[in-house]
Amino acid sequence: MRDIDLKLFYYLYAYKVATSNQIVRDIFKNISHQALYKRLNKFIHQGYLQASYVKEIRGKLIYSLTAKTFQEYVSDNDKTRCQLKSENIWHDLALLDLGEIFKTLPGLQLYVTENILRSSVELIEFENLKMIQRLHPDALLQIKLHGKEFIFAIEYERSLKFHKRYRPFFDKYYSTSEVDAVLLITKDEYLTKRLMDKERLLFGNSDSKIFYCTLENVQSAKSKLMFTNRKMEKLIIPKLVASDDVLATATLSLSVHND
Repeated sequence: MRDIDLKLFYYLYAYKVATSNQIVRDIFKNISHQALYKRLNKFIHQGYLQASYVKEIRGKLIYSLTAKTFQEYVSDNDKTRCQLKSENIWHDLALLDLGEIFKTLPGLQLYVTENILRSSVELIEFENLKMIQRLHPDALLQIKLHGKEFIFAIEYERSLKFHKRYRPFFDKYYSTSEVDAVLLITKDEYLTKRLMDKERLLFGNSDSKIFYCTLENVQSAKSKLMFTNRKMEKLIIPKLVASDDVLATATLSLSVHND
């Protein structure tokens, strides 16, 4: 196996699923789609990858690892989480795109996907790793802004759930000091408004550590990512290496971290 092939295996383990467009964008960046399909089909024939058609995504193939690849190239002990298929393909494909965006942020220190976070891997960057793992976030972002380190939980919501689901969801983050804020990305503005309303109903005008942004706005942002909490306070994360003037305008809500 070449290093780039191993990179593909780890990539698919971290995100669980990927399309060919995502794979060529993130891994095999300098080859044609024809060469990519030849390589992927070879892995499928050898039992290292599996592919399935998803008609909701215009019949495109969705790629994931096999148990054979997991055992030979990914797992280093019997505690490594063996979830190789997605339980919600739309959700996980969006998280892959989000992850690749967050991993390009200039202040990035660490980005950890759900599969990695819930495995037995040691993450010395987090003092209370067990507590963070119990939160079960979709991902975890550690980033330095204005010379200070922050830990943000990443959550992606693409549909409205039953009302009773949100009380424990919000409670688990409000009752912990292990994350500084939650970046809650939603499918659209309508869903953002509904979730803000639910949070407001549950917590009134108390300080808010849940910051919202739509998937489209994260994907289309050029120079900065802008999140807003239910009190209309902003959390701004530079997306590009900024000048001093730009940094001066990139602020975090004081309600999040004035400890």
